[in-house]
Amino acid sequence: MGKLLLLLPALPYPPRQGAALRNWGMIQALHDAGHELCLLCAAAGEIAPELRERCLEIRCVHIPPRKNWRRLVDWLLRGKADLVERLRQPRFQRELVELLATHSFAAIQLEGLEMTTYLADLAATNSRLVYDAHNAESALQTSAAMLHQHPVKRWYSLSQARRLARHEAAVCAQVDVVIAVSEEDATQLRQLAPTAQIQVIPNAIDAGGYDVERAEAAVPTLVFSGKMDYRPNIDAVLWFQRVVWPRMRKAHPQLRWQIVGSAPSPAVRRLAADEKIEVTGSVAEVLPYLTASTVYVAPLRMGSGTRLKMLEAMAAGCAIVATPMAAAGLPGAGTAFLAAETAEEFAKAISSLLQDAPLRAALGAAGRSIVAEQFDWRRIVPLIQAIHEGDGASRMDSSRG
Repeated sequence: MGKLLLLLPALPYPPRQGAALRNWGMIQALHDAGHELCLLCAAAGEIAPELRERCLEIRCVHIPPRKNWRRLVDWLLRGKADLVERLRQPRFQRELVELLATHSFAAIQLEGLEMTTYLADLAATNSRLVYDAHNAESALQTSAAMLHQHPVKRWYSLSQARRLARHEAAVCAQVDVVIAVSEEDATQLRQLAPTAQIQVIPNAIDAGGYDVERAEAAVPTLVFSGKMDYRPNIDAVLWFQRVVWPRMRKAHPQLRWQIVGSAPSPAVRRLAADEKIEVTGSVAEVLPYLTASTVYVAPLRMGSGTRLKMLEAMAAGCAIVATPMAAAGLPGAGTAFLAAETAEEFAKAISSLLQDAPLRAALGAAGRSIVAEQFDWRRIVPLIQAIHEGDGASRMDSSRG
């Protein structure tokens, strides 16, 4: 097995939410397949023993947030999408160059579009280049733009989407393999880069870790989980609070709502002014909140890929009400979760579940089965091995510059 270098936007352990869950699963799968792993992370922090024991070398570089003036200069003069430049930093670049000089890597895997800002630094390497596209970012930005009421904000988001599309097309053409997390994302990326080699490895979790006995809270409780400074999550809870929550409070006066996740934005924190809404901030584990929920809500209106929050909730046996956007790429609408899009549909679906314990149990059991059978990491490992044990050789052609 070869030595691999992974470029990561953050330390993947503890894997509490989002990208960390995917990155940790990827690291475990590659380690268990016999690869030697080196990590270069664009964030500093304590390195957990669980991560150290799976890696040959781990380097971390703290990258402070860019100043607004720097973002404006990049926007006006460099023509780059904001996301692409977010983690560009000379010290990280120096660490990358040093790693390339001291190791011979069979492959280098870039986790997420932010890390592709360093693709030019890899142009001369003989390593196989793999881009793990956690989202089809231009599609995500386009869906976000369509929700803006303000014309200037909509114009800005659409211009970002166009820049992201150009960058995604260039990245897909320069790497050896692109990993998409869903068939829908793969289709989006193929439209941008028709000749790229794109393979689907869906988001997955350790399903067995969520298969614990449920104990619903004594008071009926809705739960939403996710990183709460992430734009799609912010939009989801603000929309739900504005148009769905008043209906639920009126119909079910005892109902509580827990918003579980790290780094809540100021707008999200303000929701806790309602005594029936709890904004937890960072928690050690999301699982206790999932297993105590009466209904899990996923009112996402923008995004791409397969939602890890949905996989976690399904694996924990939750009764779920989700938008089609939140459930994209997942089977089981009507049998493992209820689909809703409008405020009226959400309120009706939640009320039906609050009043029907057998239906909640049936949806939860079906969700658990789907995740165990289709979205458990043990079932995904062969797909990862196939990518890193394929032809092996990188294609040093004119597209690699």
